[in-house]
Amino acid sequence: MDTNLSQTLRQLKILQLISQRQLISQRQLADHFQVHARTINRDLAALMEVFPITSRWLNRQKHYTFMDGFQLPQFTFTLAESMALLLAKQLGQRLSGISYFSAAAKSVDQILALLPANYRRQLQQIQQVIAFKTDQTPVPPQQAHWAQIASQAALDRRCLQLVYLTTQTGQLNQRVVEPFFVNPELPGIRLVAFCQLRQANREFLFSRMKSLSLLDQFFEPQPFDIDLYLSGSRIKDQPLTAKLVVSP
Repeated sequence: MDTNLSQTLRQLKILQLISQRQLISQRQLADHFQVHARTINRDLAALMEVFPITSRWLNRQKHYTFMDGFQLPQFTFTLAESMALLLAKQLGQRLSGISYFSAAAKSVDQILALLPANYRRQLQQIQQVIAFKTDQTPVPPQQAHWAQIASQAALDRRCLQLVYLTTQTGQLNQRVVEPFFVNPELPGIRLVAFCQLRQANREFLFSRMKSLSLLDQFFEPQPFDIDLYLSGSRIKDQPLTAKLVVSP
């Protein structure tokens, strides 16, 4: 029984049930999801606009099936891939204050919910004996808010003004930057941007920012290779501690 699902996930589950059972009634679907029959009617109406679903009467109830010859593509991951998704979700939990990462975690939940029941059982069993010890310290709300503004500014090609505590002098400096993206990697979430003052690409730790504001100034992006940047990022040589705990 699947309850408390989003509309999108419920509709995907309905497709799976129709595929598995060949014929399934509206009442069976409503009972399965613990929702009103009208909700199932709306779901089926939406799905029938996209998928070749047909209906027939059986025992005075309307049943639904796919048209002859149609097969729903299988949506599966290997167990190792499922574990990787689960780990990705856990690694992103510290960034849950940023809407993009919250949406990503929700998407992972929806993907995992679509896995075959035996895979989900295996994942639950593995979680009981293996724990990924990752940094779960949440990003402070102010930093998460700035990171969200910076991410949107990068998409809009809009300049930002920072008041930033420099590492070398410990003094506050004001910078106008052209944002590329927000890098969430440890040891600290940071903004990668082109600094108009230095005329070069720079990293700015959100923990050192005193303020961040949008400007009514737009820019044409500088040449930037994100893969090259990540391969040469300063943080790659800094050791990170990870613990794998296995139950005896």
